[in-house]
Amino acid sequence: MTFCLVLLCSAPMSGVILETLNVRKLVAFGFALFTAQIIFFLIGGLIAPSPHTNDQILMTKCVDRESISDRWFFMRPRSSNYSCKEFLPEGDLDKVVPSDVKAAQIVFMAQFPHPREGVQLRMTRWFQQLIAVLMLDVKYKSQFEMRPEAQITFDVRLGYRNHGDSDHDWKEIAYSRETRPLKCTLDPAATRHQGHDHPIGDGFYYDCEVLPLFTLGSCHYDHYLVNLRIPVDTKKGTNTDIGMLQDVWMVEIHQNGGFTKVWFSLKTVVFPATLAALIFFWNRVRELSRQPNLLERTIFALGLVLSCLNCPIEWLSLM
Repeated sequence: MTFCLVLLCSAPMSGVILETLNVRKLVAFGFALFTAQIIFFLIGGLIAPSPHTNDQILMTKCVDRESISDRWFFMRPRSSNYSCKEFLPEGDLDKVVPSDVKAAQIVFMAQFPHPREGVQLRMTRWFQQLIAVLMLDVKYKSQFEMRPEAQITFDVRLGYRNHGDSDHDWKEIAYSRETRPLKCTLDPAATRHQGHDHPIGDGFYYDCEVLPLFTLGSCHYDHYLVNLRIPVDTKKGTNTDIGMLQDVWMVEIHQNGGFTKVWFSLKTVVFPATLAALIFFWNRVRELSRQPNLLERTIFALGLVLSCLNCPIEWLSLM
């Protein structure tokens, strides 16, 4: 018995037989495709790690008494003469901040990656992408109540340093003043008795949505540093209605290097196979004694697009 794969042409009641497959070849072809699919599933489930890893960082608060906006403030190593000299202790900011220090002189620092077990880790280009978001700890106080449609404005600097550079040799990637809307709700325990002649007590925290900070399409450097300032300007109304800010957390998310290696390897293997199938198909079409019809050209165009998507050009990002 013979099966015919037929493509209908634009002319009525006509067709073109591209290939003939007997039962054995058809079963072998389907089994090969099914086996390849199972192998890809096993690679993704047993070999490849999770696609992304995140690191939650409590940003350290440093006091910049000289108000030098282009100076880098960092935590490691502490022995460096260029590192932060005055750290704010833990506690309510309205109590631990000295009276002569303004809000714009407080620098929130995040330096990553963190050392683990005494070993200073490094970022790698295998991580491919880097995303950071902010999480705010805002405490309710009656004299610093948050406005429903409040916005937070902050100055952020992103810097980098490579392995072998001096400890203080941080270079700027980007600087920006950003404004983000605050979407926060008060702790339900604080509003449980509201409306029964019970004022909301101080000390409850707001539940705020995360704020996008930055996205890098490649992880090109070994170490990264974030300096964040949240200035207050009563004349312009900047950050005057965001409540009592206590702490700032930064969540850093990057693609796992192991996942990237598996992903690149699969694309490198699959790309020649899809390209060879596309070339084989087009050569068989051109062997016909007529011009390719619309359906055949569409299939070729679709295969060409898929081949471009499977092309492992991401290897260039490692250079």
